[in-house]
Parts: sequence; structure tokens; C-alpha cells
Amino acid sequence: MSDDLSDDPGWQLSWKTVVSALVPGGRLGAAKNGAKDSLQALRSSFVGFCAAVVLIGGVVLILGDLDPEQPDRPALAVPVVVGVGVVCLALQRIVPGPLDCSTPATLAATYRTRFFLRIAFAEAVSLVAFVLYISIGPGWVYAVGLAFTLFGFSVAAPRRARLRADQDALSLNGCTLSLIAALRAPSS
Repeated sequence: MSDDLSDDPGWQLSWKTVVSALVPGGRLGAAKNGAKDSLQALRSSFVGFCAAVVLIGGVVLILGDLDPEQPDRPALAVPVVVGVGVVCLALQRIVPGPLDCSTPATLAATYRTRFFLRIAFAEAVSLVAFVLYISIGPGWVYAVGLAFTLFGFSVAAPRRARLRADQDALSLNGCTLSLIAALRAPSS
């Protein structure tokens, strides 16, 4: 096992990767064609998820307030979005189990599962906020949800520091496998 992260290829993103991640079905194509391993595919997918929620925010800005004649209704939306945000961020930390270090393939699979669960919990907040925006009207409600989502995304991001922390936790539990090597190994 390597203690340093010298095997980490970095993010290696291009505009082509970002654009293809935004096209429906393109995220899978970018992961298959542009990424050399699952770590790069996870990072490419992550950028796509981030760009998608920000682009939805752009749509909200363009559309503006949908029902400006209901000034009291947004007061109901904020506690709902904040409540969903707190619950989802808590679930993001609780639900994904520990990484399974029995084999490199299992380690990579449990990491990917945890990554996508964390993304799903984080993204759920902006989706709830978007539904409230459509039903109630004020655009800033989506901004509140987006803040929770982007914070949750930052927790889930496969950053070098996060990978190092995960590797340190694995090492403390007696795992001798390299997380980065497991993620970069060809999938079967």
C-alpha cells in the first residue's frame, strides 16, 4: 500500500467532459469513453451533478418568481427546505456503511456505492426546493436548497484530501489495501 497519493491521476477534466456530462445519457458515455478508470469516472460524474443543479438554478433565475401575489407562502417553504436539508445531510453521513476492505474490487464497489448515496441525499434537497419553487413561486427557495446540495456535494466529492482521510481510516482499521489503487483498477 502506498501512503502517498502519487497514484491519484487528479481531476483531468476538460470542457468536452463537462459538456458531455450534461447531455442526457452523456454522463455514462463520458464515463465509458473519456475516463481511464473508475476514479476519473466518479470525478467526471461529480462535475456533471454539480453543473446540473447549478444549471437548474439558472432556469429558476430566468423564470423568476412564479406567483408573486402569495407573499406568505414562501414562509412555509423555508422550514421545509431547511428540514429536508438537515435530514438529508445527516443521512448522507449515517446511511452509507463503512468501506469493505476484503478485496480491492469490494473496496472500490463500496466506495462507489457510498459516493452515489451521498450524492443522492445531497441532490434530494435541491429537488425538493425546486418542487417548492414550482408550486409556491419564489426563486430564492431553490437557492436555499442549492446551498445545502452544494455543501453535501462537497462532502461527497472524491477529492484528494477526502481520499487520504478514507485511506487513513482504512489503515487504522487494519486494511492494507490502497483505496486509490482499488478505484483505478480495471473493473471486471
